[in-house]
Amino acid sequence: MKIAFVTLNAYDILTGGTGGTAGGAQLQQSLIARELVDRGHEVAFVEHDSELKTQNEVDGIRIHTKPKPTGNFLQRAVQATRGTFSTLKKITPDVCYFRVLDFEMFPVATYCKLNRARFVYGFSHDKEVTDEPNTLTGPIKGSRPYL
Repeated sequence: MKIAFVTLNAYDILTGGTGGTAGGAQLQQSLIARELVDRGHEVAFVEHDSELKTQNEVDGIRIHTKPKPTGNFLQRAVQATRGTFSTLKKITPDVCYFRVLDFEMFPVATYCKLNRARFVYGFSHDKEVTDEPNTLTGPIKGSRPYL
């Protein structure tokens, strides 16, 4: 089975680097990914591109990069959607794993729906599924740019 983790910033956790904004979510995903590789699955991570991201495979995990969106919200949304779709088309995953409540969830879920891939969302906090849920506070609401 092919599994794609759309993480966007787990590169340092995967490669042992020291920069970036990786934390517990990325560590958890890398541990799951390594176990899946050990069990014989093909695993890929989708990351935002950076001149520092030079490795394309670590411990059997393929690393695919896509351009980080720039511009206004609409431009970033279009770029994120195109970049996500084209990267996932190269990987052709059976399952896409996504963990962070942000805009990138929409193109990943849409890709899965259109391509009959499974979409797994790993909740990061119980407030995402309670009566008082966290809300998506990105460019849609105007508080923090997720793209």
